[in-house]
Amino acid sequence: MLLAPLLAMVDGEEEKLKFEKLYYTYVDFVMGISYSRLGDRLLAEDNAQEVFYAVARNFDKIGEINSKATKSYIYTITTSLAINKYKKEKKEQLKITEIEKYTDISDKTFDIYSETELKSVLEVLTDEEKAYLRLKYLYGYTSREIAGMFNESPSNVRRKISIILLKLKESLGEENE
Repeated sequence: MLLAPLLAMVDGEEEKLKFEKLYYTYVDFVMGISYSRLGDRLLAEDNAQEVFYAVARNFDKIGEINSKATKSYIYTITTSLAINKYKKEKKEQLKITEIEKYTDISDKTFDIYSETELKSVLEVLTDEEKAYLRLKYLYGYTSREIAGMFNESPSNVRRKISIILLKLKESLGEENE
């Protein structure tokens, strides 16, 4: 853990010495609680850093370093932050598990199906209509830029693209959606 940035948060030399003494007095205590709550050394170190950061921000609340009140205060902060970190980690793990569950579907099968279906649907379009779609959706051109290429107005390009999209929806059987 880095002590120097924490000391920079505390005003006055006397207070810095007091904070340094507090840090060395309680660092093992904080690490022990953090590790017992989180079960991971790196997470425990992160938690301990956050604890001492919180203590430095509220250092005016610290009285006597070796008092029962100070130890209780540090215990409360350590436990609260560890519980929050544990919940956050569990939430992240659940998200990753959910994502893995849904991405476990065979992408290759899906890609082949989608590609085959799209090719058959695109066969209903003329070459000019395919060009409009390529320019707009594959290459990211604006309607104004496409209009310049085809010597048309931007509104006419937007109208044509709308008609093309309707044509595709009808081919997919989605005209009423």
